[in-house]
Amino acid sequence: MSGKNYIDLISLKAANILEKQNLNIILNDDIWDKDTLIIRSGGYLTESLITKLINFGIREVSVDFAPEEQDSTSLLEDFSKTQSALIIADNLADSAWLVKNLIDFGFDKENIFITDNHNSINKFFRSRAINIIFTSSVIYEKCRKCVDKYSLLRNTHAFVILEENESARKLKSAYSSQVKFLIKPLYAKRLKFFINRAINQNFLDFHMDEAQIS
Repeated sequence: MSGKNYIDLISLKAANILEKQNLNIILNDDIWDKDTLIIRSGGYLTESLITKLINFGIREVSVDFAPEEQDSTSLLEDFSKTQSALIIADNLADSAWLVKNLIDFGFDKENIFITDNHNSINKFFRSRAINIIFTSSVIYEKCRKCVDKYSLLRNTHAFVILEENESARKLKSAYSSQVKFLIKPLYAKRLKFFINRAINQNFLDFHMDEAQIS
């Protein structure tokens, strides 16, 4: 999967996966502190470098992942194929653009599910792991508690798509929620940015779990 992959350095340090996993993490971008270059892109993240960046107040960096004997692009592409998406739409034809882009981003079409029944969300989660949820503001208002609940799951990311003249403020829930609001027009490049971040977080969590087991 191409595009920027971001990781949280605090989570990475706490998981200690660099010592426990055969995984190289490569910096995509130069890291600056104001006008001072701290580290150039292309180098590997190490425990000492992570500590240094955190001490500079840097919490998140763009990276690529690569096990010692596997290409990083192939690694993320393989992981993306395991991810599942649920699209909840009143008009199923409106979901075609999302489906096309999810497939372009590396999702397996067999792992993309579409429904026009917001009452069926629980059924989908009971039968499989859903990693990405998409819905509109109109549907979100009908099933807000349900979507908010699933947005709090560790590997589930929920997105509500707003019309151009809508405001997310009126939809902010009184309940705990990690829902993200995307405003139309929603271009493929912008959508890809959010999907990449979500999958990258799930990918990092996967390796954290592997590190804890090993």
